[in-house]
Amino acid sequence: MNEDLRDGHDVNDQLRDKYDRIAASYTSRYADPDAVARFYVKLVATWGPPTGRGSTVLELGCADGFMTEALVRAGFRVAALDLSPGMIEAARRRLAGVGGVDLEVADVRTFDPRGRTWDVVLGAMWTFFAYVDDPIEVLARLRPSTGTKLIVDLNPRTHPLEGVDSMFNGAGFAPPSIRPVTVPLGRRSTPLVRAAGRAVAGAEPLWKLLVRRKLNVAVLSVPGEGPR
Repeated sequence: MNEDLRDGHDVNDQLRDKYDRIAASYTSRYADPDAVARFYVKLVATWGPPTGRGSTVLELGCADGFMTEALVRAGFRVAALDLSPGMIEAARRRLAGVGGVDLEVADVRTFDPRGRTWDVVLGAMWTFFAYVDDPIEVLARLRPSTGTKLIVDLNPRTHPLEGVDSMFNGAGFAPPSIRPVTVPLGRRSTPLVRAAGRAVAGAEPLWKLLVRRKLNVAVLSVPGEGPR
């Protein structure tokens, strides 16, 4: 979690207030939000066990709904949640008149699935692990609700790749697969870095060198037998 959010009285309130303030301009943080949405929609559909139109997705940290909209238009039925009421309101405006989506104000760190199951659980939250203080506990809570696969994102500069297997194993997921996020995220992401990411995406030793310096990764796993 960002260090500037650790000070003060309540981290939840600080996060909520921060994202309420930027809800109207949220997608401006991305160099190309449409490309980011397309990238993750393709992962949901084709990475790991394939999922097609009509499949259900739980989207964690949906922000203003830019990726939610892309998922729905690709034929998925989406339950999307975000900590920020301002973000959920922005998502409601974006998705007005669009069917196949449920929006909910909820914190991924305490979210209770209440026995519900989705084909895919997606946490493309800029970086899932930046907002989850106890990832093993959160992943273990999501595991029974993950029907087919779970995809979350990770910043290797803050959460080393070497710890990923043990986190997912501890939460009862199968050993994860990892691939680089080769679409532009922050506006400071240069075209050269993005081109390099695409060029090395098929060669794991090469992209692992690059992501440790510049890129984020997507992490895929499927439900295992339970927490170990």
